Amino acid sequence: MIGSYDDPKVRLPGAGGAPEIASFCSRTLVMLRQNPRTFVEKLDFLTSVGFCEGGDSREDLGVPGRGPQAVITDLGVLEPDPQSREFVLTKVHPGVRPEAVIEATGWPLKVAEVVETTEPPTVCELEALRSLKPSEGSGIGEMIGSKTQALA
Repeated sequence: MIGSYDDPKVRLPGAGGAPEIASFCSRTLVMLRQNPRTFVEKLDFLTSVGFCEGGDSREDLGVPGRGPQAVITDLGVLEPDPQSREFVLTKVHPGVRPEAVIEATGWPLKVAEVVETTEPPTVCELEALRSLKPSEGSGIGEMIGSKTQALA
């Protein structure tokens, strides 16, 4: 939902199994477009547990999975700090500056001391990505298309 639980602005359909996946999988990767609208400082409603309040709070709640191992966006890669579990920018994609990632984040994003650059996709990987037919309106096609065209 969007807004408060008692008086939501919008009530969305269910989470489609995401809570169970986030709770029980041993390795979860999150992929989405990065901008201040999707990377907000505080959620109105949480459907899928990550690292909760950070530190050992996931384990304290008895959630068995390891939690998200990385958040991969159209700008770079964020990985959890081993102690605090806060997501830290560790990699940017070719041509992206860390400052652009910070600007696309709705909170003071921590940045690793050394930020690596991801490897560009191979020709074979680009062909596979371009052959995908995502559902209309999903946004994935636009994200893949814009990034693969830039790498061509």
